[in-house]
Amino acid sequence: MGLSLAVGIPAALILAVGAALLGVVSNRIFLLPLLHTSLIGFTVALFSHPRIDNPRILAKSSRGSFPIWSSFLFYPYLAGTRLYVRFRRRAGLEATYTEVCDGLFVGAWPFQREHIPPGNPAILDCTNELPRTVGLELPYLCVPAWDTRALSPESIELAVRWALVQRSQSHPVFIHCAKGHGRSVAVMCALLVALGVVDDWKEGESLIKRHRPKISVNSAHRKSLQEWQRARS
Repeated sequence: MGLSLAVGIPAALILAVGAALLGVVSNRIFLLPLLHTSLIGFTVALFSHPRIDNPRILAKSSRGSFPIWSSFLFYPYLAGTRLYVRFRRRAGLEATYTEVCDGLFVGAWPFQREHIPPGNPAILDCTNELPRTVGLELPYLCVPAWDTRALSPESIELAVRWALVQRSQSHPVFIHCAKGHGRSVAVMCALLVALGVVDDWKEGESLIKRHRPKISVNSAHRKSLQEWQRARS
């Protein structure tokens, strides 16, 4: 299920609950949080739809922070995603990060210091919904994308060029998204090609999958990678 449906369906259900409570609740001001949550859900569903796919509506900066207005306006979505990722992490379903080859790590959102790989790595963040909370002293760049959506070929190239600079300065590189399955894996595929570790992104995907079996590179990721590699050749 894509993000638009994953967010849009709950938003519709919340709106329906609010409508059902109109005749029950005497002071309708108490229904405003439900209305706000529903409207934000519809907004996220719209702007994350593949035909629009605008990850910058949440206004996350390249340094990993959100402006106050965004934190307040999009609070239901931002808080919900953070709670989901934290809950999933506590379930211990998978390692937070995986070393693909020497000094190259791919993984999930690091919200605690122990979630960051050793060696003080440069951190490449592919999320638009999760804040930078740890490793503030480390080299960092956010190249945002919606969950289940792909970075554009241009964004992939930007991310790869930044990571190459970090590698030239002897930094390990940690690429992460929310779960370390899609967005971050696609960028790591491209970086492996750029470094000459593999010949093409498909070989990179196979290499990563051997180390992190639960990765999920979807058709959108593959299309962006194909276009990125075609542009570099």
